[in-house]
Amino acid sequence: WGCFSAGRGGGVYPFELSGKMPSIFRSLDMELVQIYIQDEAVHETVDKLGEAGLLQFRDLNSESSAFQRPFVNDVRRCEELERVLRFFDKELEKEKIAKDPYMPGEQRMRVDAGLEEELHAIHNEIKDITAGQETLMKNRSELLELRHVLEKAVLFFDNKEEQQTTMEKSSLMEGRSGNGGYGSLNEEPEMVTNAERGQIGRLGHVTGVIEKSKLNSFERVIFRATRGNMLLKSMDITEPLEDPVTQQKKEKVVFAVFYTGEKVMQKVQKIADSFGANRYSLPDSASERTKVEADVTERLNDLAEVIGRGEDRLFGVLENIGHKFNSWQVEIKKEKSIYHTLNRFNYETTTKCLIAEAWCPKDELDAVQEILHEARRASGAEVESILNILPTNARRPTHFKVNKFTQAFQSIVESYGVARYQEYNPAVFTIVTFPFLFAVMFGDVGHGMLMTAFSLFMVIKEDKIRDMFLNNDILQMAFKGRYVLLMMGFFSIYTGSIYNEFLSLPMNMFASMWNAECPDTTCAGPNATQRFYSFYLENITTFDPVEAGWKRDSYYVPAYSYPYGVDPDWYEKSNKLDYYNSLKMKLSIILGVIQMLTGTIAKMTNSFFYRKPVDFFFEALPEFFFMGCLFGYLVVMIFFKWFINWQGRFVFGYINETAATATTTPTYYFTMDDCKADHPTGCFAQQQQPPSLLLTLINMFMKIGNVSPMDALYEQQATVQVVLLIVAVVCVPLLMIPKPMILLAKSKKTHKSLEEETQAGGDDEEEPFSFGEVMVHQLIHTIEYVLGAISNTASYLRLWALSLAHSELAEVFFGRVWMQTVTWSLNGDQTGVVTWKGIIFLFLGTAVFAGATFAVLMLMESLSAVLHALRLHWVEFQNKFYYGDGKKFLPFSYERVLSGEDEN
Repeated sequence: WGCFSAGRGGGVYPFELSGKMPSIFRSLDMELVQIYIQDEAVHETVDKLGEAGLLQFRDLNSESSAFQRPFVNDVRRCEELERVLRFFDKELEKEKIAKDPYMPGEQRMRVDAGLEEELHAIHNEIKDITAGQETLMKNRSELLELRHVLEKAVLFFDNKEEQQTTMEKSSLMEGRSGNGGYGSLNEEPEMVTNAERGQIGRLGHVTGVIEKSKLNSFERVIFRATRGNMLLKSMDITEPLEDPVTQQKKEKVVFAVFYTGEKVMQKVQKIADSFGANRYSLPDSASERTKVEADVTERLNDLAEVIGRGEDRLFGVLENIGHKFNSWQVEIKKEKSIYHTLNRFNYETTTKCLIAEAWCPKDELDAVQEILHEARRASGAEVESILNILPTNARRPTHFKVNKFTQAFQSIVESYGVARYQEYNPAVFTIVTFPFLFAVMFGDVGHGMLMTAFSLFMVIKEDKIRDMFLNNDILQMAFKGRYVLLMMGFFSIYTGSIYNEFLSLPMNMFASMWNAECPDTTCAGPNATQRFYSFYLENITTFDPVEAGWKRDSYYVPAYSYPYGVDPDWYEKSNKLDYYNSLKMKLSIILGVIQMLTGTIAKMTNSFFYRKPVDFFFEALPEFFFMGCLFGYLVVMIFFKWFINWQGRFVFGYINETAATATTTPTYYFTMDDCKADHPTGCFAQQQQPPSLLLTLINMFMKIGNVSPMDALYEQQATVQVVLLIVAVVCVPLLMIPKPMILLAKSKKTHKSLEEETQAGGDDEEEPFSFGEVMVHQLIHTIEYVLGAISNTASYLRLWALSLAHSELAEVFFGRVWMQTVTWSLNGDQTGVVTWKGIIFLFLGTAVFAGATFAVLMLMESLSAVLHALRLHWVEFQNKFYYGDGKKFLPFSYERVLSGEDEN
């Protein structure tokens, strides 16, 4: 208990030597500081603090709305400047002008009234130029359309007499029928006055330009409106014309509507305007039209020159903006963030100073004090800023110092939840366990090399390719996790070498240690076991290893075994899948139990650090022993079973065939001495078969204290299992009952002391303790842990399943796709002669194999393995000790502001 009674900095870590844990293990010590800053120095101070990024400011005006903050006008001014910059950005994109990158080391510019006037002046200049250009472009478009109308007018007006005759006949027929071709049958014929009948001889016209897509509808409406008293002629304009408003190319046609009568003219003009047509008046005589056309051509030439000068002027202005745009944008963002931060301060009108409260890492207090001094000196203020440390019981933010290597692993942990203040950081384990568990599922030397090469390229060229990946979310995610991918690749090569797989093929780096045949009884080396086992089978009825001086465990092992990994000879065996299933299933259980026990040990360290003996003795320890006594014991049995040479393992039995209760089932003993003690004669030796560990674990509960020598791994197994089972059962009530009772006793003691303080004049109040709520919570926690111990252990079998699936898929792609292609390509004509068809087929088969390997194994399988590794860390591992309900330390930093991380 003395370990929990003392501590510095909020707790003591029992295994630390220097008295201070590195920041990667536990978050940095945080202090709440209060800063008094003179009005003259406040802008410079906040600016330098933003460059350093050491303080997370608290909002002291949280009850005030955004419009009641003292610096709201300054924020609006910055937002107006940002609006101007967005206008500049749109114009630069329109003209496709590149912007110079921002150089962090360049000289700072001050966002003051001078810069504001400069930006507004440029903004007004661009708007004036743009408005003038739009007017000129509109005039140019109208002149172009007029020129096309004049060019087509020659064809329209040459046959005017013929058109007039046609119109007269059309009018006469219309007058007789009272209904045009498209007119409504219900409409009454329009009355024609004598004056209008006199004007039929004079043919009028309306000319203009309309969009080609509207021409048919335009003609139909005019025909109906005039009851056929018109003649419309049109000709396409060969080249599309640019719309001055939308700046889009549109196909247009020139039209001419010939009519008679004043009312018809008004109808045609209104309809043309409603369809968005541009009408142009033309002289009647050809000479006048020629003169107008020459004048239009001259005006177009003048406009082209003026428009060109305007474009050059606009391009020059925008080019100058492109040189400064990013610098302006950065400085305005910084200025806006300064005033947003100042809105969190309290302003004292009497002393003309601002008061701020902020969280600061304890190790950075001296650096903050130095920044305050430099800011006061740079601003010319006379009074130094004051820094005070405030005592507080408020929840402190969590901050880990990370680098570009550990940042991605820390992000994996914080995707689940931010650690509590100075809670043990799971990222310490994740740096190794996450890529390793991924590699257990993805283990292949060839695939690991491909992943390593890709990630190593991103690591080496990270400065050059950083900006290339910004526009692609998937590549950007891969770039941020480049060191995770690198570790995943390294571990995949390692586990692949253990599995002895290279693109599903075995690597025979050493000679195989297995030989199925022994030519004579003198063979040695790897055949010693085979020789012994064959001899035993041949003489099983007469051979007694005890009489030969052999004991229970006769370790007849080969002279040597395969030095590293799996023997490549397994690849050709029919029982290869059985072997790999057994191996990978046991490895999954071993890795899972070790990781979960590590999580409970981390919970013990948290209990030590927070000085919570109740959590240590009545949560962490019972959880550790419960897991260790059941599934830790299973891991021990796995290793025990691996270390035994079962071909030289014997049990001793006796069959009672003479007694009245004669049976053919033998009674087994661990030693011959035990057998002969009960049965002086008739004892025999029998080779023991490896027992099923699953049945052993089940019988540990179902057959308490009863282990047959034929199913035992060691002699005292029954006793050991009873003890372990008792310890595991005792851990359940220890986990469920003592903690609520102790907390109840503490609450009563605390309540009594509070009553005494209240009688003495104190007014402190504390939230009442609810024993029922705590008891229910602890009961749920106990049930969840006991059941979770089983389900979580079984969950690690996903390592075996995905590893087997990856291996089998790689074997299918190689054997059934590529090797089959090679076979067909070389033997396609049954002669073994390679033909050009075989070469093409080989090329296509290789492409299919490479594509399947990349798409299925390198992308889909790796993504699946990553998701399963995340699940194992977040659920099976971190839930043993990690609460993940802390607050992340988010300092005021220009780096976070410019990257978009600081949304405020």
